Amino acid sequence: MQREPYDLGRSHPRVALITGGSREGHNAINDYTAHLCSGLRERGLPAVHLQHQDWGIRGLRALFRELDRVQPDLVHVQHPQSVYGMSLAPQLLTLIRPGVATLHEASRYGPVLGRARLLPFLLRSRRVVVTSEFERHYVVRFAWWVRNRIVVIPLASNIPVRPGTPGPRAQRLVYFGHLRPDKGLETFLRVATAMAEATPGLECLVIGSPVFNSTEYARQLQADYAATPIRWVTGLGAEAVGDELRRARVAYLPFPDGASERRGSLLASLGCGLPTVTTAGRHTTQAIRSSVEIAANADEAIATIRRLLADEIHWAAMSERGRAYSEQYTWDEVVRKHIALYDQIWTHDSSRVGRRR
Repeated sequence: MQREPYDLGRSHPRVALITGGSREGHNAINDYTAHLCSGLRERGLPAVHLQHQDWGIRGLRALFRELDRVQPDLVHVQHPQSVYGMSLAPQLLTLIRPGVATLHEASRYGPVLGRARLLPFLLRSRRVVVTSEFERHYVVRFAWWVRNRIVVIPLASNIPVRPGTPGPRAQRLVYFGHLRPDKGLETFLRVATAMAEATPGLECLVIGSPVFNSTEYARQLQADYAATPIRWVTGLGAEAVGDELRRARVAYLPFPDGASERRGSLLASLGCGLPTVTTAGRHTTQAIRSSVEIAANADEAIATIRRLLADEIHWAAMSERGRAYSEQYTWDEVVRKHIALYDQIWTHDSSRVGRRR
């Protein structure tokens, strides 16, 4: 029997969260969506995470059959993902089943073809989610009609934060994040190598795992730096990563396009009370600048890291600033905002059905 699309006996809509499925390595958007789905279900919202592999026409038909089986009230597509490739199937899905679309990196699209790929998400989606005010302004500048349907829901770190005073810190410099190009890992490795040679007793550590499409990249980097004292720790769970970060003294995260609100690794290091040296870019807010140490190049990074290793008062001040900043971005808040968004759409649609009846 076909169920009624608006079941007034339920307090929340059924939601299908859609991502591509990666066969090898970690996938940041899949990790984010799995965490979101878990949080939604814990709070009583019936959600399912569909990790679809085939984004060709035949695969899209299979996804529609799966949606017919699940019968969600809302379809929520996460975009972009490298596993989609050049396929426009996610856009087609949104046009046929308009629901919610999260655009994780809208501002990284090119000015013409890139924005054209975004347009299907912006035409019919009931709501468009972006992860920062910068991203919202970017989208509204070229798609003004979506300004009343766009919602900012910042990211949160998957790494648990423990209250209370952290334990003793080792003389340890760390990099944390997915091991993939365009994250500044090569810059960290060069700075860490120089510092390890000049600073007796300094431990340098890379914490992370390769993501989809970057396993060979990570293997090659490890081989290139095999003769250095840098230690690589991969495949850890969230609890173990948090433990490693809380034992470190300084993090160095030299993002090529600068620190921003969408950097989960930055939120993780700050949330663990770890003073972080990073870079600035057009996405870097004043609040971030006040919570981290900005270094424009390797020489500045080395000087700043040395100060944090030696100056206890400055270290404690930066640790507290970072922790205070990270408290604004928690998974409880991310989940709460998604539930409010879904319920708003659900209530609106239910009232429309009631008026028609």
